[in-house]
Amino acid sequence: MKTKLLIVLLFFPFWLFAQIRVEKPTVKTKTTFAVVIDKASMEHCSNAVAAYRQTLEQEGLGVYILTADPTTTPDQIRTELLKLYHQNPPLEGTVFVGDIPIPMLRDAQHLSSAFKMNQSRDWTQSSIPSDRFYDDFALQFKFIKRDSVHTALFYYSLKPQSAQILHSDIYSARIKPIVRDGKDKYEELNEFFNKAVLVHKENNPVNHLMMFRGHGYNSDALDSWSGEQVALREQLPSLFKAGSSVKFLFHNMDHPMKYDLLSEVQRDDLDIALFHEHGSEDLQYLNAAVETNSPTMSIENVKSYLRSKLRSAKDHKRDVEKAKAEYMAYLNVPESWFKGALEDSVTKADSLEDYSLDIHLPDVYAVHPNARFVMFDACFNGSFKENEYIAGAYVFGGGKTIIAQANTVNSLQDKWPDEFLGLLAQGVRVGNWGKHLNYLESHLIGDPTFRFTASTANNINESITLKKGDVVFWKKLLLQNDPNVQALALRKLYEAGDKGLSSLLKKTYFNSPYFTVRMEALKILGWYDNSDFHEVLKAAISDPYELIRRFTERYIASIGSDELIPAFVSAAVNDQNSARVQFHYVQGQLLFNPDKLSAEINKQIDAATWMVKKEEMRTKLLKMASKGRETIAVNLKTLQDNKLKLKARINEIRELRNMTCHYMVPEYVKFVENKEEDPELRLTMVEALSWYSFSYNKDLIIKMCDRLINDSTTSTELKDQALKTKNMLNHKSA
Repeated sequence: MKTKLLIVLLFFPFWLFAQIRVEKPTVKTKTTFAVVIDKASMEHCSNAVAAYRQTLEQEGLGVYILTADPTTTPDQIRTELLKLYHQNPPLEGTVFVGDIPIPMLRDAQHLSSAFKMNQSRDWTQSSIPSDRFYDDFALQFKFIKRDSVHTALFYYSLKPQSAQILHSDIYSARIKPIVRDGKDKYEELNEFFNKAVLVHKENNPVNHLMMFRGHGYNSDALDSWSGEQVALREQLPSLFKAGSSVKFLFHNMDHPMKYDLLSEVQRDDLDIALFHEHGSEDLQYLNAAVETNSPTMSIENVKSYLRSKLRSAKDHKRDVEKAKAEYMAYLNVPESWFKGALEDSVTKADSLEDYSLDIHLPDVYAVHPNARFVMFDACFNGSFKENEYIAGAYVFGGGKTIIAQANTVNSLQDKWPDEFLGLLAQGVRVGNWGKHLNYLESHLIGDPTFRFTASTANNINESITLKKGDVVFWKKLLLQNDPNVQALALRKLYEAGDKGLSSLLKKTYFNSPYFTVRMEALKILGWYDNSDFHEVLKAAISDPYELIRRFTERYIASIGSDELIPAFVSAAVNDQNSARVQFHYVQGQLLFNPDKLSAEINKQIDAATWMVKKEEMRTKLLKMASKGRETIAVNLKTLQDNKLKLKARINEIRELRNMTCHYMVPEYVKFVENKEEDPELRLTMVEALSWYSFSYNKDLIIKMCDRLINDSTTSTELKDQALKTKNMLNHKSA
């Protein structure tokens, strides 16, 4: 009897493990994919899921169905995915459908692009919702708790022993419907899977793209905008041929731009929409006040501003008349300019004007987005822990949008959002593209298996999974005269541990005609952080591609060595009209030895015989350096002042996570090793020093960490942080 039961179990299409039912693929394929779905969603959508699965398997991708019950934890799902990853054929990706647990990650802010919130604040706000928990198996987490109110949220802490860089082993995405009045979430899921089946059957190459840059994005720098256009032509040459279309839109082309953009995304032929802008869970920020040369319109803008300030004073229960008097004095304006500020009719008109400047959730609900893939390079647009969120509104909007990329928390402007984008035209699945853009907050919303009709014969999808460690294979692809393939090959050689790659990257930077290949070479060299990297930085500061110059100025500031001061200063002197490069100069100049920085400023200004008003430039840069010296001195004095409140000193130390002043590292190390100092201050400083991952003085920090770890008197908490800091400094964050 037992033998018969065993035979039945062996041939049963699923097995039970940790509250997860696993159904195997119905076909044998080279790679596989997992649909992880909650039990209720599966019961309501089984036919639609089956049709989706059949579609993928017809494309040659075997599909597991993992059905989770309400008691399933993230750890159990991760365990099952890891098992499938190590099976043959291997797992290449997964999608989480419906109410799948959301990992809320803590003590991992360095793996995000910009998030640095005090973790003592509300945990739902100070943790990062991230599916890197599921798709990066090298990360190690300690479970903390499940949220007692928002029960889908599970809080985890990144362990000190964990890998401290991101490298997704599989790709992942969320198919999480919008929860709003008048819509049934299971109906939305059924509609989505039915749409996915239809979109997968389209013969649709990438030949129509729209890119938009919103107000304040990249400091409104036109060279950033134009540089991206040149790079996109390298990556997606088919867009620039007869019969194709590409639109590069800027926020001041119309006022408001909202209706232009909502019209664009409804185009049935639109393949890709790139939104570079600021945002929130329920907003895409597009326009500010109308830009004008008209004195009359300028006055109207000021009047609108003043009315908003009076309303704000009233809302915050401040003295309205006092606020009015302050603004009259501050801006030297007459009282009449405040007229009607608190009148209902004027308030309503102003409110409607403000509403027209941005895309709100109801605006998206009112249209049917058709761009198959949409990128939201903004903060919070992908916050899938919320019932309603911008990316979800597009994907579940009733049109043909099938996949979006968006961020769950705030995101850095100075990223490379279009990295590897050209691979989409070569038939690479959006998931396989997205797995190479590693930030804790960046997520795919929708169907990650979607791919456009391939423009080449390269079967890169399978190669990404099956050839991941094959140096010979990727070196062969590197010979193809295709910037997309070359850039990917460089990344894969790095992942494969190719021993001669550093010198190859340097050679590639100096010889490649492609912006995007040079940018990829520079980025990977940053992970080596060696002499080849420093040599390339000295040349890259004057690269024709603005993004390379921008990254280079950031990298140099992150290193802070005397050797790189000449290259750093040259950007201030020779690249004055590149707003984002100048931004990084202003931010970074206080991180260098101020005496040597000032000497180099004088040297380069003296040599700039071509410069008009060179003394004005000299005064400006030297004044900035002097102010930077004062800022660092005040910071050190404050954090050392034991008469101040502990909170004030802690806040000053936390500033050092952004203000990585390299020449002061010996002082910071001394501060940590002073056992008379408050333990919380020492701990906070060790954490702050973990952000010095490129610093020329990072070896001093690593040696300090070793001493703390080996000191029997060091507390467990401080030892753990010292280990984590050491691991962070020994690995570069992506």
